[in-house]
Amino acid sequence: MVIRPIQVPPINIGIDALSGRGLGFFPGLCANGHAEITGSSGMGKSTVAKFIASYLFCSKVPVVIFDFHDDLAISGIRTLHLGDGASGECSIRFLEPTPLALEVFGLRGCLENAVRAIEATGRRKLGDGQINVLRSAIMELWRRLGITESASDSPAAAAKSIRPSDLRDLLLEKKDEAESSRERQIFDSLISRVDALATCAIFEHESRLRLDDILQNGARLHMQGIPASMRGVVARTIVNMMFAEIAAMGPVKESPFDVGASFRVYLVLDEAGSVIRQKADDCIIKTIAKESRKFGVGLLLAAQTLDDLSEEVVANADTHFALPTRSAKDARKVEQKLGLNKGALNCGTGRWSGFYQSGFKVSKANFYHL
Repeated sequence: MVIRPIQVPPINIGIDALSGRGLGFFPGLCANGHAEITGSSGMGKSTVAKFIASYLFCSKVPVVIFDFHDDLAISGIRTLHLGDGASGECSIRFLEPTPLALEVFGLRGCLENAVRAIEATGRRKLGDGQINVLRSAIMELWRRLGITESASDSPAAAAKSIRPSDLRDLLLEKKDEAESSRERQIFDSLISRVDALATCAIFEHESRLRLDDILQNGARLHMQGIPASMRGVVARTIVNMMFAEIAAMGPVKESPFDVGASFRVYLVLDEAGSVIRQKADDCIIKTIAKESRKFGVGLLLAAQTLDDLSEEVVANADTHFALPTRSAKDARKVEQKLGLNKGALNCGTGRWSGFYQSGFKVSKANFYHL
C-alpha cells in the first residue's frame, strides 16, 4: 500500500469580523497542521468541522471522520456503519498483523501493537506479569494459525481471521493449566479485559474493516450504534491501527522547496474528549499530536472544552477555532490561551462566530459552515 502525500491549498474558513477580510487556514504551512475547535453544544463545532473536512476531501486528501452523533455526513465521502449489532458492516481486527506491518515491524513489533491495543481498553495499565502472559498467549495463537517469523514476508501470513474471542478462549485454556493462584489471578484479569472486547460485536463481525482502503480513500465511520461506554475504546483502537500502518510507510520526504508540509491522511474527531485518555501518557491522540507531522497525519479535533483535549494536545495544535461556551471557567481558559480580555469570547459572538488563532495571530471571526 502506498499513499501519496498531498499538498493542501489554503482554506478560506471565514471573514475577519473587524476588517471584513477573508481568513485562511494553511495546514501545510502551520507548525504541524493540527486544528482544534472548541465551544458549547449548538455553537457550530460540527458544521465548521464539516466545512474544513469537505475542503480537505476536495483537495484529494483522504479524510477519516469519526462520527459519534450522525451529524458529520459529507457529500462524496462514503459512510461505513460500525454499529455493535446487525447494523454493523465490518469488524475491527486489531489482532491480525497486516502485510505492511509484518514487513516493516516484524512479528515482535506487531505483537507490541496488539498488546498496546488491549491495554488501551482498560482504565489501568497492565503490570509486567500481565503483559508477559498476554504476549505469550498472542504469540501462541499466531503460531497455531501459522503466523510466524518465517512467514512474516508472506501476505498470506496476515490473511487469518483472529478475533478477541479466540484470544479469550486461549486464555481460559491456559488458566485451567495454571498451577498457582497468582497465575490464575493474572489470567482472570486478562480474561476480563479481553472478554469486554469479545462481547462487543464491532470486534467480532465476519467482514473485516479494510484499513488500507480507508487510508487511501477516506471514509466517515458512523459510530452511533456502538455503546457509549465503548466508543472511545473503538476509536482509539482504529486510530492506533491507522497510525501504525502510516508509520510503517516511513516519514514523508521533505520538499526541496519551502512549500509546506503535505498530508497522507486527515483524522477528524467530533467529541474528541471521549477518545482522549487524559491520564494516559501513551494515549494515541497525544502521540499523534506530538509526532505525526513527519508521517503526514493531520488532526482536526472538536470538543466542548479545552480540558477535554488535554494540555499535550492543545500545546501541539497550531490552529484554534474558538466558538462561544456556556462555561465561564472554560471561556476564561480559552481567552487566556488566545491572549484575549476577560469576557471577550462571549461578547458579540454567536453561532459560527468567535475567534480564530493561527500561530501567534488571533482574529475575531465569522466562520463558514456546511
